[in-house]
Amino acid sequence: MSKVSVGTVKCVTCGKEHKVNIYHSINVSLDHDLKEKLISGELTDISCSCGLTLPLRYPILYHKMGFTDIMIHYTQLDIEEVKKQHEEAKLFMGKYIKNPFGSAIMKTEEIIEVYDDWDVFIARIKEIG
Repeated sequence: MSKVSVGTVKCVTCGKEHKVNIYHSINVSLDHDLKEKLISGELTDISCSCGLTLPLRYPILYHKMGFTDIMIHYTQLDIEEVKKQHEEAKLFMGKYIKNPFGSAIMKTEEIIEVYDDWDVFIARIKEIG
């Protein structure tokens, strides 16, 4: 399931406030249409009535489930720290849940990638399909 919250963004040109959905995680295996919306900017770019486009760049997890689970993070934090946090969460949850980041079906591989460049992040999402 994708996780979303609502926030408010103020245009830097005219001051108009916009209510926006902020996607913390996107699971494209369950919400198929969100991949194209992310790639096109529909989920992250706000068009103001004054003509300015506000590109929102915030931490987001892109998750594609399947025989190989693929998790791709975009972050403005230290990349190695994000990878470390993911591994710590996996170890902690593994104490209570068998295969915490996968289904009951045995996975052959789990791919975790972290990017701090938005364009590289979007290019990788296009690449994995």
